[in-house]
Amino acid sequence: MCAGVDPSGAVVGAVALSQRAFDGSGLIHWLHAQDDDPGVISALLSHACQTLGPRRLYAFSEPAICALALVPGLPVGHHHRLADLLMGARFVPYARQRYLLLDDLLLPGRPARLPDEPPTDVTRVRSPHGWRLRIRHGAGTAASAVVLACPDDTALLWQLSVSPGHRRRGMGSRLLRECVDLAITRDARRVAVYIDHDNAAMDSFLQAHGFCHVDTLVAYERRP
Repeated sequence: MCAGVDPSGAVVGAVALSQRAFDGSGLIHWLHAQDDDPGVISALLSHACQTLGPRRLYAFSEPAICALALVPGLPVGHHHRLADLLMGARFVPYARQRYLLLDDLLLPGRPARLPDEPPTDVTRVRSPHGWRLRIRHGAGTAASAVVLACPDDTALLWQLSVSPGHRRRGMGSRLLRECVDLAITRDARRVAVYIDHDNAAMDSFLQAHGFCHVDTLVAYERRP
């Protein structure tokens, strides 16, 4: 980690760097500047690029050691100055994810399980810590989801899918409600979810169930 200081010695920004072992690429894990000062951001970016040298560089492409950061990316809506300065420093976006959040976990109503639908199996996931929910159909799976336990009273909906033959029957809504119920029993106060930027169907489904779009997470690359 490198820190930037002003003439009085106060820290005004910092950046975390490393070199990836398997291919030698340079990584900028995160960068923070007081008040998003463009001069500080530019100085830290320049220092990072010079320190990492003439190699392929990735910015905000590697997750931090935190369950909520399993999907990498810079929240460009909240850090638009940094996003603009990355582009000015020849970094280009190569991956985008939407970040949505459900703050009100006490939503009314629960989709009823139809008489011919089996119950949901819940098993523990140990790495990372969480739970897998599965609705069986014979020897197969009709729908499944994974919920991860995260810091700050937050649960992460890591995966939710319904097999094609079981869609449009309310099974996705039922499974989502059960994921939220599980989060509540584990003392979560909110549920976060990341989805592909072009997954319009899932985005509409989640927003119809109370999730709000928070930001778009973007990972960047710069070639030598």
